[in-house]
Parts: sequence; C-alpha cells; structure tokens
Amino acid sequence: MPYGVRFKTALDREAHFWSKVRKTESCWIWTGYKHHWTGGLGNEYGQTSWFNVSVSTHRLAYALLRGAIPHGMELDHLCRNRACCNPWHLEPVTHKENLRRGIYRWNLTHCPAGHAYEERNTYRTPRGHRRCRKCRAIQEKKRRRILKLAEEQKSKEVSDGNNSTAVCL
Repeated sequence: MPYGVRFKTALDREAHFWSKVRKTESCWIWTGYKHHWTGGLGNEYGQTSWFNVSVSTHRLAYALLRGAIPHGMELDHLCRNRACCNPWHLEPVTHKENLRRGIYRWNLTHCPAGHAYEERNTYRTPRGHRRCRKCRAIQEKKRRRILKLAEEQKSKEVSDGNNSTAVCL
C-alpha cells in the first residue's frame, strides 16, 4: 500500500504484513524493508511499522501466530536467517542464551590470522573483547621496529644538520 494509506480493519493490516512474506519450503522470508544496522552482513532483520510503531518482523509474526513473547525473553532464529518470519523457527530464550548460540566473534575458535583462541593465547581488553596474544606480540614488534627506524632517521637528520652551517638572515 502507498505511504499514508489507512487500513480499514485489523485484517487489512495483517494481510498487508503477510503479503510481504515469501514462504519457501523452510523459511518465511521478509521481502519488505530490512534494517541494515547489523554491520552489512547481508543477513538483516526485517522491519515494519505496526500501528505507527517500528517493530521487528520476526517478533510480530511470532506474536500474531504463537502469542506473546514471554517477558524478559528474546527470539532466537533457529534457522540463523535474520530475515525469516517463520514463528516455528523462533524460540524464546534469555539474552545470555541468545548470545551464546549466536554466530558472534566469541564463538570463533581462531583469530583472523589463524591462531587458536586458547586460554594461554587469549586475553580480554578492558571492554571485554577477546584478543590473540600472538597477534598482539607481532603488532608490538612491528610498532617497536617502526619507532626505532623513526628514531634512527631523526638522529641521522640531526647529525647531518650539525655538520652544515646555516646562515639565517
């Protein structure tokens, strides 16, 4: 429906919502607007307006077909497809469990350079991010080498400057 058109009944509103869902053999894919704040992963959450309130489409589909989401719970996409609105692919879980199950960096077993995230090779930043000790050592070695070269260049320029006589007018 064009922007600004009012729905005559709640059924019209619901029919409009479901008209933007493409049902495949497994997932029900939201074909409308997708919120791109997920870091450009190409797997964004569907977003729509419901009674002038912006809502996630998977949460709305769950509420329409399975009932209210339990208080304090989040919906975990069991299919790992954020655009999926199939309420039977969604499970109410705690935030902690949702993060544990998710495809986030802390579920990775190796750093981007391929070093294993093991206890002896891993440390946490003050913000709680996991970092690789081997990569940090390599970065520190590079940093020290650059500083040393810069210091040598500076001392060379100073020594070259002492041998010449400059006349300032």
